[in-house]
Amino acid sequence: MPNAIIKCSNLRRVFRMGDTDVHVLKGVDLSVRSGEFLAIEGRSGSGKSTLLHVLGALDEPNGGQVMFDGADLFAQPSAARSRIRNLSYGFVFQFYYLLPELNVLENTMLAAMVKHSWFDFRSRSADLRTQAAAILESLGLSHRLKHRPAHLSGGERQR
Repeated sequence: MPNAIIKCSNLRRVFRMGDTDVHVLKGVDLSVRSGEFLAIEGRSGSGKSTLLHVLGALDEPNGGQVMFDGADLFAQPSAARSRIRNLSYGFVFQFYYLLPELNVLENTMLAAMVKHSWFDFRSRSADLRTQAAAILESLGLSHRLKHRPAHLSGGERQR
């Protein structure tokens, strides 16, 4: 049986609301092996999004530990966590987070823009455009490359 690719132990997340502490994650333990698929479900306000934000290194826990590929995720510097998010994680947000000033192709290329230095990106931009266009074609969006997010359906935005 393969080792866990991501594992959290005694994960806690508390938000301050005025004079009140709201305990959202209360000692969560979770282990996910490479290739495993799981769903996190629960009622509204139960902490699903908070858990995913912490596991995805978008938010820091107040306590506990998150291990990714054998290393303590939050013991690493912010730049290392950003690299992990850019190279190892994939996010499908409830809200699409598409930049309205960019077209579909440009929004698809954002991860590549962040991954490469400006000079490297400029020198590889034609190849990266081709790769992004191929991804969009596989999602049935090749006819929407130049469209802005406001001109897409909800399903198209999510893809």
